[in-house]
Amino acid sequence: MSEKDTPKKAGLVGKIIAAPFILMVVVMLLAFPGVAIFMAYRAVSMVATWQRAKGWVETPATITHLDLEVDGDSDGATHRVVCRYTYVFNGVSYRNDRVGLTGGGSDNIGSWQQDTYNRLKTHQDGIESDTVPCWVNPTNPAEAVLDRTLRTGLLLFNMVFVVGFGGISLAFVWFDGTRRRRKRQGKALQLDHPDRPWMWKMAWVDGRLRSESSRTLVPLWGFPILWNSITLPAIIAIVPDAIRRGQYWAAFLLLLPIAGIGMLAAAAASTLRHRRFRNSRLELRTLPGVIGGHLAGYLVIAGDVTGLDEVSVALRCINWISRRKGEGDETTERPMWEDTRTLRAGTATYGQTELCLPVDFQIPYDCLPYDDSNPKDQILWQLTAKADIPGANLDLRFDVPVFRTEQSRTTIGEPPEKAARLEATLDSPESPLPGKVRREVDPSGGAILVVSGWPGWGTFILTMVLAAGLLIGGGIWLRSVWQNGGWSILMPAALCLAGAVALRAVIRGFLGSTRITVSLAEVIIERWPRFLHRGIEIPAIDIQEIKISDSAQVRSGSEMTQYYVVHLVTTHGRKVKLGGMIPGEPAAQWLVRQIESGLTKPSA
Repeated sequence: MSEKDTPKKAGLVGKIIAAPFILMVVVMLLAFPGVAIFMAYRAVSMVATWQRAKGWVETPATITHLDLEVDGDSDGATHRVVCRYTYVFNGVSYRNDRVGLTGGGSDNIGSWQQDTYNRLKTHQDGIESDTVPCWVNPTNPAEAVLDRTLRTGLLLFNMVFVVGFGGISLAFVWFDGTRRRRKRQGKALQLDHPDRPWMWKMAWVDGRLRSESSRTLVPLWGFPILWNSITLPAIIAIVPDAIRRGQYWAAFLLLLPIAGIGMLAAAAASTLRHRRFRNSRLELRTLPGVIGGHLAGYLVIAGDVTGLDEVSVALRCINWISRRKGEGDETTERPMWEDTRTLRAGTATYGQTELCLPVDFQIPYDCLPYDDSNPKDQILWQLTAKADIPGANLDLRFDVPVFRTEQSRTTIGEPPEKAARLEATLDSPESPLPGKVRREVDPSGGAILVVSGWPGWGTFILTMVLAAGLLIGGGIWLRSVWQNGGWSILMPAALCLAGAVALRAVIRGFLGSTRITVSLAEVIIERWPRFLHRGIEIPAIDIQEIKISDSAQVRSGSEMTQYYVVHLVTTHGRKVKLGGMIPGEPAAQWLVRQIESGLTKPSA
C-alpha cells in the first residue's frame, strides 16, 4: 500500500464532526454555561442599574411620541412600549427614548409593557398632566428613564436560565470529575492486582463496604431543586398575570410546583433514612463472595436501632441493560438470581447504637460473576437490608464483589433451605403479600382469591394529581377558548378527554379489586367497582393454563421492583387477566398455585 493510500486516524475534532450525536452533546455543553453566564450578566446588570437609579433626580419630561408595538398572536404576543421624550436638566434640554432599566427590548414577561404604556398614555393625552416624571442621572444627564422600578418578573426569568443551565453545567463538571477520578483509581488498582478483579474498586479493597444509598441523594435532591428553581419563578412571573388577562388555562401550570414539592418530600425522606444509618456497613469475611461457594460477613447497622425487630436481607444478581430506543435510551434490570433471608435483631435493641447481624448466602456455581466492564450490559451483585421501624425506615444497599475463584466448586447449587422456603410459601394458605393478594373462603367452602389494585399512596396520589390536572387544566383552557370555536378548541378538548380517560383508569385500576372464586367446576372472575366491569365465568374444562408474565419495572429510590401479571388462558386462545402489578414473583406464583389447587382438589 502506498503512503498516500494509508488510512489516517481521525483526530478529536474529526471524530466529533463525524458523529452528529457527539457534536450535539459538545455544542450543548458549550452552550449551557454560555447561556448561564450571559443571563447572570443581565440579571446582575439589572440589579446594579436599579441600585444606581435610586440616587437619580426626578425631573418633568414631555412625551413627543408614544406607541405600543405588538408582535405575535393574542396568546403568545410580545409587547414593546416605544416612547420618545424631552426634559430639561440644569438648563440644558435633552432627548431620550429609554423607558425602563432594561432597555427597549420586547417581551411578554408580566404586564409591565402594557401597564407602562397605559400610564404614559394618560400623561400624553393630558388626562393627568402634560408632563411625566422621569429620573435623570445627575453625573450623566443624558442618561434617564421613565420607570426606575425593578422588574422582578424579568429578573426571575433570567434567574431561571442561570440556575437551570448553570446547574446542569456544574452537575456535568462534578459527575465528570468524579468519574475520571474513579477511573484513574481503578486503573492503578488493576495494575497492582491484574488477576484479582475484586480489588479493582476502592470500596472493596478493605472488605468494609459502605451503603450505596448515599450516592442517590445527589440526584434525588439535584433534580427537584433544579425543577423548582425553573418552575417556581416561571409560575410567579406568568400565572398571576395570565389569570388577570382571563387566560385561565395557565392555572394548569400550578401542577408543576406541586410535583416539585412531592419530589422534595421524597428526597427529604431518603435523606432522613441516610442520616439515621449513615455509618452502617457490611464487613465481609469472604472477599470476594465466591460463585460455587458463599458470601459471608457481618451486617453492622449503626444508628438508632430502637424498635428494630427483624431485618429482611436479600442478595441479588442483576443484569443491567441499556439499549438505544427511538430518541432515547431504555434501561432494564433483569433479575438473574436472588435469595432472601430474615434476620432477627434480638429482643433488647432499646438504646443501642450499633447492631451486628451475621450474613451468609450460598451462591450456585451457574451464576454469573460481577462484570461492569460494558456500560451498556452489566452484571451487578447487590445486597439490600430493609426493615420497617418507627421514624425513618432502614433501607441499605451494597454493591458486593462476587466472582469465581479457586475456591469455587461446581457441585454447589441452590441452597436447600431456599427451595424449602419457597415451597412452604407457595403451599401456605397465607399470602406472602396480604395487602396485594389474599385468600378468603366463601360460605359454601370454595376458595376466593382477592387481588387488590392498590399501588400505594405515593403512586396513587401522583397519578390522581396528573389525571385530575389534565382534566381540570384542559377544562379551564377549553372554557377560555370556547367562544373562539374552530381549531382552537381541539387541543384543550383532547386534554380534557385524556384526563377523563386517565381518571377512569385510576379509579378502575387502583381503587378496584378482582375476586376470583375457584371451584372444581369453574372459575368466576368479578371485578369491583361492578358498574365499570362485568363478571366472567369460565368452565374448568375450558382452562388451558394460568401463566405469569412480566408487567413493568418501577424504580423506588435505588431499587428496581419487577411487577408481574397473571393471566388465565382458555383452550380457545382467550386471555383473561386475573391480577396485575403484583410486586415480586413469589406473590404471583402463590396466586397461581392457589388457583390450580382449587381446580384440582376440593377446598378444605
